[in-house]
Amino acid sequence: MSKTTTKNKVVLYLAGAMLSSVVLPLFSNSVNADSFQANKSYSNQHISSNNLSQSDIELADKYVKVKNNQFYITQQGQSLLPNNVLQPVKEQIKKTNQAITKDSLIVNPETKEVAYQSPFVMFASGVRGATRIHSGCYVRGFWWGVRIYFTSNAAVNWFRSELSTASGVTTIVDMVAQVTGHEIAGTLSDALGAYTDSTSNRLANFNRSHRHSKIYMDAPNISFHTF
Repeated sequence: MSKTTTKNKVVLYLAGAMLSSVVLPLFSNSVNADSFQANKSYSNQHISSNNLSQSDIELADKYVKVKNNQFYITQQGQSLLPNNVLQPVKEQIKKTNQAITKDSLIVNPETKEVAYQSPFVMFASGVRGATRIHSGCYVRGFWWGVRIYFTSNAAVNWFRSELSTASGVTTIVDMVAQVTGHEIAGTLSDALGAYTDSTSNRLANFNRSHRHSKIYMDAPNISFHTF
């Protein structure tokens, strides 16, 4: 986290292709992180980016593994994935691997999380394994992009407030860059830059329509989920 000053200057320039928005609905602040259960509820709203849809990412992820701190597609994946999914996934993995090398990132081979810090020494947060960028707002990086978690209404409101100005978007992207690396965070810059108003409104609507304790947002495809 000490690399902040130098890295802040280039965060908007380095635009990757990985950001999948995860958003949790508005809820009470008394959330127990240990109660997180993988009970996904997907929004039917979807914005495609970089030729990889949310379903493409989910289909390919089971075939993406980690070796020597780099991502690769298994032989089974090479054989089974349709070409229109395989090629964009290869492209994305190549960009991510370049970012891992360039930004000296560390990949957790089990969770496939990408970060500056070892995933095993991430500081405690309201979302296990994620790193806090703001009160109630946490982030994790993956081969396909970034996942942002919200654990309070206040965090959702803060995020939407930041989206209302160009400097606010820069602030968010900069915070994510400090955790996940600039190349990876750059995709968030691309996604938010293109869909800021839409993302803010959809986040608010999704948040109001659910009563789960946590929500998250994935990019490059702006899709919303609950746990």
